[in-house]
Amino acid sequence: MRKRIPKHPIYNSWRGMIDRCTNPNNKQWHRYGGRGISVAPEWMVFANFHRDMASGWAPGLSNDRINNDGNYEPGNCRWATPKVQRLNTTLRINMIDTPWGRMTLGEAAERSGLDRTTIYSRLQAGRLDPFDPQHSNIGRVSWRKGAGRRIATPWGELTVIEAAQRSGLKEDTLRWRLKHGGDLFRPPRQEGK
Repeated sequence: MRKRIPKHPIYNSWRGMIDRCTNPNNKQWHRYGGRGISVAPEWMVFANFHRDMASGWAPGLSNDRINNDGNYEPGNCRWATPKVQRLNTTLRINMIDTPWGRMTLGEAAERSGLDRTTIYSRLQAGRLDPFDPQHSNIGRVSWRKGAGRRIATPWGELTVIEAAQRSGLKEDTLRWRLKHGGDLFRPPRQEGK
């Protein structure tokens, strides 16, 4: 006779938690069991997990470890929204300095109203203050009918050729930087340095 599977909505969350931590064939194993994250022995039985966690569950919430490096165990788990979970990931260790103090990239994006990728791109480009609105559009590419590809520069919106001439950079250098990211107008590297 087959054992009956409970129909409570948190059952699938429990099953996924067990699988991520105990099954090396799970696609997420490297982020859980492969990192040493385990499930408390008492929670290997659904009834115990249900007893400890069912009361805080609501639709739209999923199981979240408060200490992302800790195990799935009583006292370290809660039901959280996707937004809260995004702020509580292994990426959380990537703290950045902001005008509001040191915080995660996600927190800075929420506070500033800028997209995470915008802030990240500006930091990668070497901007000292990625929140400075004066430089917010530098490097942005746009197309105008009859004018071709134009980029936002400190001198206004220019074609790549005009921007290269104005900056003293080679056109190929500027195109490479546009394609691969980075600070568009930094001086070229000197040979032997």
